[in-house]
Amino acid sequence: MADGEPNIAPEELDTQRRRAFVAAGLGWGLDGFDWTMFAFALPAITAALSLSASDGPFIVAVSLVASAFGGVIGGTLADRYGRVRVLTFVILGYSLFTALTATAQNFEQLLLWRTLHGFTFGAEWAVGAALLAEYADPERRGRTMGLLQSTYAIGWAASTAAYLILFDAMDDEVAWRYLFLLGILPAAAAFFIRLTVKDRVRADSSERPPLSLPRLFRPDIRRTAIIATLFGVGGQGTYYWSSSSCRRSSPRSATRASSAPPPTCGSSSPARSSATWWPATCTTCSGAARRSRSTSPARRPPSRRSC
Repeated sequence: MADGEPNIAPEELDTQRRRAFVAAGLGWGLDGFDWTMFAFALPAITAALSLSASDGPFIVAVSLVASAFGGVIGGTLADRYGRVRVLTFVILGYSLFTALTATAQNFEQLLLWRTLHGFTFGAEWAVGAALLAEYADPERRGRTMGLLQSTYAIGWAASTAAYLILFDAMDDEVAWRYLFLLGILPAAAAFFIRLTVKDRVRADSSERPPLSLPRLFRPDIRRTAIIATLFGVGGQGTYYWSSSSCRRSSPRSATRASSAPPPTCGSSSPARSSATWWPATCTTCSGAARRSRSTSPARRPPSRRSC
């Protein structure tokens, strides 16, 4: 598509360049808004849907694999049908599937909506970045793309704020559903993009250009493509590993768990909460242990003797 017929009059170029940055920035920033809220809400989802400890990571893994396919397919469709048209549909897609996550009643429904979200999530960056790169001046392209990447952090910050507000105002069992309902908001950006932004180069779907992915590994650019791919895999792998492993429980759930009453005497096994495990001691034993710790100079863990 980059070698096709120009689609912008010279007098429109500056205006369309700014609009392209806004369009790509909205798409990528709101992509970050929708994606990161899942990590925040996962402890509450796990409790509400009675998921196992491995279900959440499995859903994240499937979503990321789907995003890889989404990037390839989205980029190919953008080459054939135009960046703006495909960008509009992928933003509508990940907005819709994020909102539908709020309706999940079991593991299977949650997996379905997050997989479809991952597919459209992956397609957004491929399409939005290509749109902006075609508009950017060659001498400023690196700076422009760096600014585009920073919009993801803005979306992440907005997701964090929404999480803190909703989970502070509501109970966890319903707060996560309202959080995902906010994911429909990026759909408004799709209409702005479709109505105001034009492709830098006109796409002609009747020509049916060859599949773009194999062209990345032509002999003259194969080495660069492989290095860039490995760099991307390493960077993204490190990011997703660190961001998904840094949260294991909801702060609010942990607070509620710490204030919940311990089991009564006679419990044969620990009582499980959403964030911690209570020792199998009754109230009397726990009180005796606390008095012992308060009078003893050495603070030792209470004994778990049965009553």
